Amino acid sequence: MLRYLFPTHKKQWVGPVLGAGAAALLIGASVVVSGIVDLSAAKPHPEGWARFLHFTFERSTAFHADATPPADLDSPVRVAAGAGYYGQVCARCHGGPGFGQNPVVLSMHPRPQYLANDLKAARFTAPELFRIVKAGVKYSAMPSWPADRRDDEVWHLVAFLRALPTMSPDTFRKLAVVDPAAAVAPVPFGPPTTGTPYALRNDREPPVTSYRYATPTYGFSGYALGGDPVATCTRCHGAD
Repeated sequence: MLRYLFPTHKKQWVGPVLGAGAAALLIGASVVVSGIVDLSAAKPHPEGWARFLHFTFERSTAFHADATPPADLDSPVRVAAGAGYYGQVCARCHGGPGFGQNPVVLSMHPRPQYLANDLKAARFTAPELFRIVKAGVKYSAMPSWPADRRDDEVWHLVAFLRALPTMSPDTFRKLAVVDPAAAVAPVPFGPPTTGTPYALRNDREPPVTSYRYATPTYGFSGYALGGDPVATCTRCHGAD
């Protein structure tokens, strides 16, 4: 009976395989063209699909991570320089010690992880962090590094990310939340706070420990448009 269901000669498989492939392609095309696929950012990915996407990201990162870290990667100078980059850009999405995450950011899918609790980045090696920071991640709103020939800046940020898990809110404020005119003076956000929780749609979406729904948070300020762009640049690059 089975020999009638399963051909014994390889050539006899060609027709059924091609037919099955064409049918699968037709079904897939029909689903896409119909528009029934819901790409709304208001709805989270199904948990299984989210795990698959993240696993794919982790494997891709590991495969392409081939950069060699500098010998002084964890030096205080590199950490301080990286803090400037993080406070200027990265904290808008990923928050920081003593800060929550912006509700606009947490309305994206996938959502940027909160990097100041147990720091998911701690699971990555230095070359893997370099790969993520420099190359970015497609379909996640994680941008690539804008200056292609400034690997030194990327390593500065990697150094900061490696130091972030044990960084206190006070140290974070002094290093990353600075006044453009004085790179050591913290911006007057008011007295330190443990954070005030806020509610948001899908705020119990797993894994809840990867995000922080609390204020104060970073906003999205257009420094270069509404302020002094030179002063903005000196926050990271210095005044001289």
